[in-house]
Amino acid sequence: MLGTEFNLAWKAIQENAFLRSDPKLAEFFMSISGTIISRRDEHGNYTLQTKTSLIDKEALLSALLYGGDVSIYRCRDGETCLDVHESLIKIDKAQSLVDLVRQVLLSIQNKIYEDNPLSPSEIAFLNSTRLPFYKILNVATAYRRGGSPIDILDYAELGAIDILFQYLSEILDVIHESINHLKLSQVDDAQISRFQKSLGEARQRIVERRMGSFKQIEQVINITAKTELLEKSLMVKVGALSREGE
Repeated sequence: MLGTEFNLAWKAIQENAFLRSDPKLAEFFMSISGTIISRRDEHGNYTLQTKTSLIDKEALLSALLYGGDVSIYRCRDGETCLDVHESLIKIDKAQSLVDLVRQVLLSIQNKIYEDNPLSPSEIAFLNSTRLPFYKILNVATAYRRGGSPIDILDYAELGAIDILFQYLSEILDVIHESINHLKLSQVDDAQISRFQKSLGEARQRIVERRMGSFKQIEQVINITAKTELLEKSLMVKVGALSREGE
């Protein structure tokens, strides 16, 4: 439930374990979705503020994915994020979402290979994407010594974009679930509509980024096909070994 004071996007972010573990990443995601903020002033009255998506700034998505200089929404008040301002920051490549996903994928792959348990943050990552990375990594790891045709690190961008797409979908769900509460909090229909329109446009930009590149589509198809081939080949090898042991 929303409180009388709230930051709509921040609420959705706090329900995503992968995003809430990294405050700067969370601020990036809030900048892409935009948000609605309700605050109480010194007289006990509530003021409402709509922060529309900054995704129209071409540098934003690129900086999130790969690093760079960009202006984003930042929280001045820590956990509640009710005091939001726009500020220019620099994101190093090592702090970018694609590089973060790449590091997580590599760590998961190594843990599967060494038969070690995943960390909570790695489990949160797998729950944040609809791509079957754990299955893919399991199959690829079985072929590690022989040289797997799948280099999972090549698909970090797909994972990063899918997490972003999933987040925007979750924001839409939060708005739908909270719509009556927003009206009781005196968020008028015009503000809700303006925010929903901005959010819809941001989501469309992500869809275009996700599907507009033939290379990305080809990667999705190839990774699925290669995984199926590896699974079949692995089953044949296991069957052959079983017969030899009889």
